[in-house]
Amino acid sequence: LLNVFNQTNQVTGGQPKKLLKTVAVAAQAALQTQQLPQAAIESICHKHAALHVTPDAYNIVGEHLLGTIQDLLTSDQAVLDAWAALYGDIVAVFVNREKEITEHTASIPGAWTGRRNFALANKEQLSSNIVRFRFEPTDGKPTPVFTPGQYTTIWVKVDAQGAHGRYTEQPRHYTLNMPR
Repeated sequence: LLNVFNQTNQVTGGQPKKLLKTVAVAAQAALQTQQLPQAAIESICHKHAALHVTPDAYNIVGEHLLGTIQDLLTSDQAVLDAWAALYGDIVAVFVNREKEITEHTASIPGAWTGRRNFALANKEQLSSNIVRFRFEPTDGKPTPVFTPGQYTTIWVKVDAQGAHGRYTEQPRHYTLNMPR
């Protein structure tokens, strides 16, 4: 997962905090309503679908999450089993929703699954902190109509040693907007 998680968020603790917050919110909702909070996980599912996160990735994260709970909170097997069951429920919801998102996206005219190569067609500095980029697909095929506010993922090729090992690419997410 080294090439999926943002390395800056890993080093600063942002990624682990997001994970623990999501699990805590899900645990609280599950205890209070016996349901997982769909609104809280929807944007995460969209991001995971864009990143092509697989069920295997959830297994890796779950192993580390439960190890952290065991190291920092308790070694009581009944408690660990309860957290594992909750995490399994969360994973099932995420995997199913991400599959729905991927299938819906694939049904849109001009859409694709997986990665697709684009070339930078134009770069325009709009202000001191806003830049507009326009990309065109290198295969010449059409792209889908989008809704302003959606985002796209651009994979940046790198070859660097990070805090957790070597990585070869990193995703960057950008918000899509209509030109004015």
